[in-house]
Amino acid sequence: FARNNSGVTLHEVGMCGAGLPRNVSSSDDDSSGNILVGASPDGLLCYPNGDVEVVEVKNHCPYSYVISDRRGKNNSNNNNKKRNKQKRYRVRDFVFDDADGEAPLVQIQYVSQLMMEMLCVGENCRSAIMVRQTARNGARILRVKRDDDWIEEMMYWLDRFQTEYVERGTPPPPNFFFRSDDDNNVSGAAKDRYLRFLELTKKVAVSNVELLVDLPNSEIQRAAGARPGNTPLFLG
Repeated sequence: FARNNSGVTLHEVGMCGAGLPRNVSSSDDDSSGNILVGASPDGLLCYPNGDVEVVEVKNHCPYSYVISDRRGKNNSNNNNKKRNKQKRYRVRDFVFDDADGEAPLVQIQYVSQLMMEMLCVGENCRSAIMVRQTARNGARILRVKRDDDWIEEMMYWLDRFQTEYVERGTPPPPNFFFRSDDDNNVSGAAKDRYLRFLELTKKVAVSNVELLVDLPNSEIQRAAGARPGNTPLFLG
């Protein structure tokens, strides 16, 4: 980022959102139904013109689970059997193959986190930077654009959860916004609205995302091991 803008600075940050109108209360305020919110990004990019971007880093796990053990020809050897059964995990070379190679994306489960972070940082935060880092294949850096319509809908469902379950002290059932009137007082219209919200989330995960750069592994700063450039992924 500094290569493209000499005035940009990266800052550490704690909890954001204290100044949001819904979080500011007084004795005369009726805050019933409004859930208090906050978010703590991994960092903030601050630009000379006053713009701010939240920074969120996700590290992809380099290990995958091996379901079946790999037994060689010497299966009769008890030591071989024991050794093969212990190989339950392998290191995988993560490859970015988002959307079948058609477009970069942010995993859907992180859309709400990024949007909440942008909301809590303030109106001058119109985008988020997401770094998807792998253990051996570098990193992908994405910019996610803020979507105020999506954020408004997110807050609608959070407030409903607050009033229908939290304030009543009622544990929510599984799939609470999918259930029918008989099960959970969720109308057909509300269920349809929630389904539209989920579909919108899937679209935002692709359409609001811009690929900035794919960094090779040689440009990733790693912890130095006994053999630089060949640090083992396992401790022991």
